[in-house]
Amino acid sequence: LVYPGELRGTKWFDEYKRQSYNLNLGLRQIINKKMVLAVFPGVSYQHGLLATPFHRVYFKDNSVRVEKLPGNRFKIPLGLQLNSFIGNKYVLNSYYRFYWDNFGIAAHTLELECNYKATPVLARAPFFRFYTQLAADFFKPYAEHDLSEEFYTSDYDLSSFDSYEVGMELRLKSLGKKSRLIFEELAIRYSYYDRSDGLHAHTITLLSQVQYRKKQR
Repeated sequence: LVYPGELRGTKWFDEYKRQSYNLNLGLRQIINKKMVLAVFPGVSYQHGLLATPFHRVYFKDNSVRVEKLPGNRFKIPLGLQLNSFIGNKYVLNSYYRFYWDNFGIAAHTLELECNYKATPVLARAPFFRFYTQLAADFFKPYAEHDLSEEFYTSDYDLSSFDSYEVGMELRLKSLGKKSRLIFEELAIRYSYYDRSDGLHAHTITLLSQVQYRKKQR
């Protein structure tokens, strides 16, 4: 295990492995010609070393230790998806997800994406995602933990925060059929991400699907 440089003189953990077991299901129901509903229940269980060995935790007395978390974790996610066709050119994809685990985290996710087919070749899809979560029971910020606590972390991924992501995707389909090497679809996706603890990010993704056709004799 890799510990912080100033803490490598102590063997903090006897456990070196982690086992994860996941069960995810998907159930879909056609409501009518224009609406499809899907439910995604699941359950996860982890056992072993769940802490991150190279994460430092600073205490109120200025002492430093390696992050320590329980050795068992249950996760229960539940997702709901509703896709609706609006007219001939619009498709609204909506998604909600609830998450709970025995660390004390409870989270909600809401995603919306509107696909618009401007022409037979060009389509665009603006999207929005909002996420909020409660902090784990063992999280405290820098230098706020007590030495008497059994478990402790200052990892802000386990803190209470809100985030949102907004962006646009453009997709270009090919209509050419004479060339042996053609692209089926070209997509570019831009998103801006903002988190309430100060993290900001810009992401650009490029996707292309190419098909090679054999020469007919």
